[in-house]
Amino acid sequence: MSLSINLLPVNKGDCIHIRFEDETGAHNIIIDSGPSVAARAFRNLLKKISDSDEELDLLCFTHIDDDHIGAATKVLSDQDLKCDFIHHVWLNCDKNESEKDDEKTRESVTDMSVSKMLRLQQYLLDHNISIENDIIQGKMLEVGTAEIYVLTPSAIDHEAYRKYLSEKLKKLPMSAEDKSITNADSIALMLTYQDNQFLFTGDIHASELENALNDTDKVKQIYCAQLPHHGSSRNLTEALLDKMNTMRFMVSSERSVNRPSKETIQLLEQYKQQVEKTLLCNFKLEYKIEDAEHLKCIDLREESFIDSDKIQIVSEAY
Repeated sequence: MSLSINLLPVNKGDCIHIRFEDETGAHNIIIDSGPSVAARAFRNLLKKISDSDEELDLLCFTHIDDDHIGAATKVLSDQDLKCDFIHHVWLNCDKNESEKDDEKTRESVTDMSVSKMLRLQQYLLDHNISIENDIIQGKMLEVGTAEIYVLTPSAIDHEAYRKYLSEKLKKLPMSAEDKSITNADSIALMLTYQDNQFLFTGDIHASELENALNDTDKVKQIYCAQLPHHGSSRNLTEALLDKMNTMRFMVSSERSVNRPSKETIQLLEQYKQQVEKTLLCNFKLEYKIEDAEHLKCIDLREESFIDSDKIQIVSEAY
């Protein structure tokens, strides 16, 4: 039995491939697809799973921003693409809007995220792939012997997001704290594999994730947690780190967008200051923080993280 987490190097965005084997067979989970420019990598990932005669148990889009759905929108526009190996798709979208196959309606949408979401939704339906589009706190899915538990969004945030989509509102301006409505609706997942728990966060707000962790008894001991919003300091607080209670962190990003921010690195260093912590990245951190003696940064493109023969976290291009 083994588990592998691959933070694909997909430019400034997220595409995470989780694969594990148990007595029921091989299982694959993909969280997000990366931005439009990562279409080739996402297509190759799907092909790798299909060519191995394996199933994609879950394709989860945490939220509808381009750096999370752009590649899938491009790849799934190919109607000749084989997709019968994809079982579950999670995409929080507007169900009423998805039923409108009207190109003019889609073109009239002014918000880029909403427009791409509508296209992705239609492409999935064209492939006869059903979409679960009300993924909120408390939802569970068993994948083999593993369990996935949804921490966010809350029902309240999801309802606000639904109103946002139906009214086609533009994003709110950024402030000291992330206020994006689409980010607030990010699907945060807790994957439990054997006795290890892995937290995947999309771009969820720090306060929402903290509340979700407070509201559940599902969290026992997090082995490794993805930093929300590619390591943005707007989405991370000391209180959230306390709730995560882990010394291992993942971030999928690109240095050109200044993620993770220096403030995030400082916060990680200061958290339980004398305890060794590990930050797993799919890029090279280009700056150093003074006195960061207890935070080890690993570029997964050059060095895999391997814990015995059961868990490995890598960043490999397909």
